[in-house]
Amino acid sequence: SLLGLPPVDPKHLDGLTPHQLRERIRRSLLNQLLALSRKNPVLLVFEDVHWIDPSSAELLLETVGAIIDAPVLMFLTYRPEYRLDWPMHSHVTVLTLNRLSRSEGAELVRFATGVELPPAVVDRIIARTDGVPLFLEEMSRAVAEIGTQSNDPEIPSSLQASLSARLDRLGTAKQVAQVGAVIGREFERRLVQRLVEMPADAMDGEIQSLLKSGLVMRRPGTDREAYAFRHALIQEAAANSLLREHRRNLHLRVAEIFEEGVIDGELANLELIAHHLSEAGSVLRAVDAWQKAAAEATRASADHEAAMHLRRALDLARTHPDEARRDVLTLELLAGLSRAIITSEGHAAPELGQVISEALNIASRLNNPTSLFPVLAARQVLNFVSRHIDHSIEVAQDMTERAQQANEPGALLFGKRLLGTCNVMLGRGHEACRLADEAIEGYDTERDDNQTLQYVQDNRIAALTWSSLSLWYMGYPDQARRRSEEAICNARSKGNANTLAQSLSIGGGVLHDLLGDTSAMADYTEELRSLTAAHNLPFWHAFSDACLGRCYFHEGRFDAAVDHLKSSLDQFSDQRVIRWQSLFLSWLAEAFDARGDHQDSANTHTQSKQTLTEAGDYWHQPDIMRLDAALAEDGAALQSALEAAWQMNSPAWALRAAIDTVRLSERHGTDMAANLAQLASIMEKFEEGFDTADIRHARSLLERLN
Repeated sequence: SLLGLPPVDPKHLDGLTPHQLRERIRRSLLNQLLALSRKNPVLLVFEDVHWIDPSSAELLLETVGAIIDAPVLMFLTYRPEYRLDWPMHSHVTVLTLNRLSRSEGAELVRFATGVELPPAVVDRIIARTDGVPLFLEEMSRAVAEIGTQSNDPEIPSSLQASLSARLDRLGTAKQVAQVGAVIGREFERRLVQRLVEMPADAMDGEIQSLLKSGLVMRRPGTDREAYAFRHALIQEAAANSLLREHRRNLHLRVAEIFEEGVIDGELANLELIAHHLSEAGSVLRAVDAWQKAAAEATRASADHEAAMHLRRALDLARTHPDEARRDVLTLELLAGLSRAIITSEGHAAPELGQVISEALNIASRLNNPTSLFPVLAARQVLNFVSRHIDHSIEVAQDMTERAQQANEPGALLFGKRLLGTCNVMLGRGHEACRLADEAIEGYDTERDDNQTLQYVQDNRIAALTWSSLSLWYMGYPDQARRRSEEAICNARSKGNANTLAQSLSIGGGVLHDLLGDTSAMADYTEELRSLTAAHNLPFWHAFSDACLGRCYFHEGRFDAAVDHLKSSLDQFSDQRVIRWQSLFLSWLAEAFDARGDHQDSANTHTQSKQTLTEAGDYWHQPDIMRLDAALAEDGAALQSALEAAWQMNSPAWALRAAIDTVRLSERHGTDMAANLAQLASIMEKFEEGFDTADIRHARSLLERLN
């Protein structure tokens, strides 16, 4: 799957989600490498890493971490402008390769030509190429091919001129080089044979000429006759030596051969087909192929690749001459791109706002609500994480009304579950559960299973996840736990990384912290961090840092807790996300206080309250008030926190405030009887959850102090 190859025995893969399959392949590759290194030292060389795709980059990153104690030497080469966003481990060294000196250049000239050129000629080559190795090598070979005895040979004026001259001297072998260049940096003889009308024995001779010239080399390690241009610039020169129309026709023929899937019965990569159709100038077919490649990447949770494919499709769609057709194509692609950006770059990525704005402008010219709904969904995600909750309510209501008018059940389901989510954040538990139940009951598996590609996450799983929070603060911890576990189980089987990340973060992390089940929270957080690292999910990675910090807090590792919580908040700030910051700031304040940084704790509590108001995250306001009052040992303020809990019909928050009230009475010896009676009265509200941490603690206080 990772390599685009069919499985040898598909039965072994039955029941695996795309995410599980992807992880199994990655683990297998790393285990194979480490197993080899236990037998003999291993040398790994990766050239031209600046061309790498995101999934391969993630695998390389994991490899760098895996070989830290293994006898493996790993070389990577890339251009200076490439940004290597990898952590610098102690076993990693970065070397900058400068231009070659005069003596090094002369040595490379001798190596490339195999002869001794006159010193004056060598000096001219070095001066013309400015010490760039590729230029030196190609210029040297070009000069050697036209004669080595003259002190004044004609030296090409540029690398392009040198390569063009060398190609011209190939004679009829140039045609094979040109066709191979159209196929790609690497090409197989069997495909060239289909495109060039030439007898097999003649083809053998031309390929030998190419190999002898040094422009092309044989690809080792394959059972097929495969070749590769020695450098991408050589391939480019060979392809550009064709007339534009002829080159386009060749690209079209290559794409059609791949579409037929008739080369030894193999199906070609969708990206490859899309690339050749793009180069052929077949706009509509190329756009369709890029969309299919993006959908395939999305199903495999490779959203960085999906975004890349959709951007390629957009560039082509914008060139379509018919305005109406262009608008329809562009709107559809922008809708898909917005979803891919949310997952791969973050819920409030700068490009997301631009994409949504362009899509809404186009939609205003079209009367096609079906294409508009995924864009409205992306706008809702952007608003939800980056603005006050009131804006999200407005967008969700607008989308719900539009969906009802257009009789679009998928969009209506999304609108309802988003309204439910907003009500969770506002602390309106009963309304949140009502809307979530409608979304859950209205979910039609046959109709809605594929809606994840349009609406960021699976609607049913998201409704289960978010409503678990409201069930908890309404005093139903067992029901909350069951909903969370159902959501996580379904998300794992679904195979969509973004859906699973949300379930693990909110239902696995936040909810289990509220339940006091620190062991389960740690397990879910470990799974979440593995998932976000594998799929490069920036929003959920920041969330996982906060959950990890909270786990460290529960373990008494307060320095690590502070570091990870601060890292999470910094990442959210960089991503322009305000949602969840008030909760994480309250966690940070507790960690500061636990390690004795009381002033930092007080300042962070103040910041938490301010952020809560800015975002509208009122669902945990009673607990912010409780923590503030407990730190100040203010009994009246604790009563205010308890009243705030009852205003949002939350026995769970009320119980925490009542527990702290009893603790305060125990320290100061005041109002003990009244506060114990208050705690006992709140305990009577609970009909379940008797093994949760808060209820066990309350029961212990009542038994000991009564």
